Amino acid sequence: MLNLCIKIESRIMLIEEFSRAPPSIVEEFAEGKFDVRPLEDRYYTKKYNCDSDGGDYTFLVHSNKLCVIKLARTHPILVRNLTIKSVTFQVSDTLNRLDNRVSGKGKRGAQLLTSTSTLCLIYCEEQSEPYVVKTCMTAKLLEVNDTLVSKPELLKADNLNYIAIVSPRMSDHEIQLENLLTEEQYLENLSTRPT
Repeated sequence: MLNLCIKIESRIMLIEEFSRAPPSIVEEFAEGKFDVRPLEDRYYTKKYNCDSDGGDYTFLVHSNKLCVIKLARTHPILVRNLTIKSVTFQVSDTLNRLDNRVSGKGKRGAQLLTSTSTLCLIYCEEQSEPYVVKTCMTAKLLEVNDTLVSKPELLKADNLNYIAIVSPRMSDHEIQLENLLTEEQYLENLSTRPT
């Protein structure tokens, strides 16, 4: 009789367990089970390069050591809300970053960049001289955002506003990243700048 009661009780527990509705996505969201931070904040470490002319850049460093380069929120183009006329990757008479062709695991064919290499030129309606975007590190150029050529206004968008993806030289990857500023150092640098 005791065995029968135990079997019945365990079956009742199973029925109750399976009859309960699964938690809804709304409930799980309210409990904080989902990471709702922007993609940039979830998968990348932000580093910054501050230029003397205010041409600051954000480097989104992925765990695979690749870096996405974009304009920092304090870049004059974004702060002054300048109208972007065009973006060109033709950085000299003989060098066009759009001609970059990469293949294979070793990224053969990638253009080699130094810390002073020009990635692109950004022309704005409000001024005659272009903004020159520098690489700021020794790296291989893996990809440029060629969409910026036809839609330069994307540089001001919250997504798709990257300029290039680079692979820093692995032999001194850590040293190169140490030369860039962390978020805290960047904010401190901004507070000491003349207005």
